[in-house]
Amino acid sequence: METIKKRAISYENFRKEKQPQINQIKRKMKKTFWYGSCLQEPVKDSYIFYDSMQGELLKGQIQNVFIENLKNTNKIQIIGIKKQLLPNIQQQLENSKWRDRVHLVIRGTEEYYYWLAIAKYLVSDSYFTQNFYKRPEQFFYYLGTKNDDSYLYRHYLQADKIYNNECKVITSNKKSWVFYCNFSNTTVENAMDLLNYLDSLNSKDYDLTLITPSMSQVDSIVKNSISPSIDFFNFKERVPCTPEEYLQHEYLTRYLLNADHVVDTVNTKHPYMKMYQRNLKRLWGNKIFDQAFYYGQLTNSDYLYFSQIPAEKKSYIRYESHRDEQAFYMLSETRRYYFSQRCEIYQNFDKIYCTGKQLLQINKEADPKIYEHARYFPRISARYEYLKKTMQETIYQGKPYLVLELSSGKYPHVKLLPKPDKHKQNILYRLQDSSKEKLHDCLQQLQENKNMILYLIDDENTIQSREFEIISRLGVEQQVIILKRPVLIKEYLKQFDSVI
Repeated sequence: METIKKRAISYENFRKEKQPQINQIKRKMKKTFWYGSCLQEPVKDSYIFYDSMQGELLKGQIQNVFIENLKNTNKIQIIGIKKQLLPNIQQQLENSKWRDRVHLVIRGTEEYYYWLAIAKYLVSDSYFTQNFYKRPEQFFYYLGTKNDDSYLYRHYLQADKIYNNECKVITSNKKSWVFYCNFSNTTVENAMDLLNYLDSLNSKDYDLTLITPSMSQVDSIVKNSISPSIDFFNFKERVPCTPEEYLQHEYLTRYLLNADHVVDTVNTKHPYMKMYQRNLKRLWGNKIFDQAFYYGQLTNSDYLYFSQIPAEKKSYIRYESHRDEQAFYMLSETRRYYFSQRCEIYQNFDKIYCTGKQLLQINKEADPKIYEHARYFPRISARYEYLKKTMQETIYQGKPYLVLELSSGKYPHVKLLPKPDKHKQNILYRLQDSSKEKLHDCLQQLQENKNMILYLIDDENTIQSREFEIISRLGVEQQVIILKRPVLIKEYLKQFDSVI
């Protein structure tokens, strides 16, 4: 245990080391720090803050809400707009009876962040800022939609009331499940197992959210395979804070979260831990999930992120053998200490799952105490089954596809190829600059033969706006399928009536 004590460093010493860099950090994070300082100010009940479409004029629902609120003479309306729109709008307000109750602020300025931080009521149909934080004292009306944009999804999670296009409050009786997976610490194969399982869940019964703290090359392979019915959220963006809070956060990340995952363990009683936990909670706002699942390799930093997700129940899905993990950590005294801490964390979960019956049985024999009530997590071989030089038919987004496994460097991945309809005349055409005239003739044939489908291979982005205009003018959009760098093997080519 002596080695662990030697590695400790006080916050005061860490702060001194960072002091030469703090001025540079302040310049780089000027807006974040200003927004964080404004959050220290008390909330003002008489102000309503609006922002529509990132600073465009108020339109649609949000305009109706604004006009309705103008009837309340006790409220001041603050509107965030783009700088170039300010002169015209100010001129219009000068002649308006509302000029004393409407105040304009330019997006991204200190004044904008100030009113965003202290206004009691917030209204938006898009997003205020990428590090937006709704304070508990504020009330946020969200008139937008869930989106794969992390900024928009952060707003969606924090909203007190969410309205649809008909200005009715959206409610849901579905079970809300959230899955946490750090793709950087998870192999593509195991990540695909998770996606397979999510695909098997009925979207009519579940609101599914997949979150990750990482952005890496491995992520991109997996993210391209996430179903549109699953809300994907990457919370890499920092929450607003003061310079002192920033240093405290860096200190925790570097010295208490154990970046190398070898010796140190998380001291949850450390005085700065409350600040860290509060910052993580800012990401979630009012959202409370029915269940949260941690999937993959357990690390201190990931577990701390996961522990702050608001959920009624929390479970751990593991694909590792307990014996293999134990053998790895028995190499030294400090590693043994760390492994014992991990075992304590395992027992904090409401449930533990193992991927497959066989792994569950192996882990029960390795540690009956931890895995006594564990269950197995089904490995679903649905639309992403790994195949060796063969093809498998599957359904993706309601359409039949053929799945082909590929190998790209260290990580294998799969390719979905649209399956030709046997009841149609299927033509495969490789587009080149020299063959564009033939393409125009072929498109003309599509208009004459509605039973013909053209699969257009465009490896080098040869197709230009002119070709798209011709396709649109002829009205054959539904008969043209563009393939980008497909992998063509004999089994796939046999599906076509003609290859050009």
